[in-house]
Amino acid sequence: MKNRKLPDTSLSAYKSVSIEMQNNHFSKILKALKVLGVASAEQIATYIGMEHSQINRRISEMERLELIWKPGNKVPTKSGRMAYQWQLRGDMQVKTEKQENIYRNKGVVTAAQHAANILNATQPETIQQTLFK
Repeated sequence: MKNRKLPDTSLSAYKSVSIEMQNNHFSKILKALKVLGVASAEQIATYIGMEHSQINRRISEMERLELIWKPGNKVPTKSGRMAYQWQLRGDMQVKTEKQENIYRNKGVVTAAQHAANILNATQPETIQQTLFK
């Protein structure tokens, strides 16, 4: 799968996503999962009133950043297909070796710490200040 070439249209669409929009979506998804606990992308989209396709894109990015994870549960979607559920990555979950190596002894705020800061922030200005330190 790594040798797969991205279509030009997909690449230009990805590049057109602003950091502010991406962080706004991340924040909404994190808050939804804080309330819902465990939910599929479709359930998250319904809860926050966004398109399912927008949520799916951010979820894959958030998984790579290790903000969320798939506990392995599946639920039926509206179309009857099965979809994985997602949940916030907690402090007790094992981090990947890649993440540990990146942040070990560097004093860098981890993605999990950023997520915790976002979840604890109540005002949009506080979220923006937290994200752009």
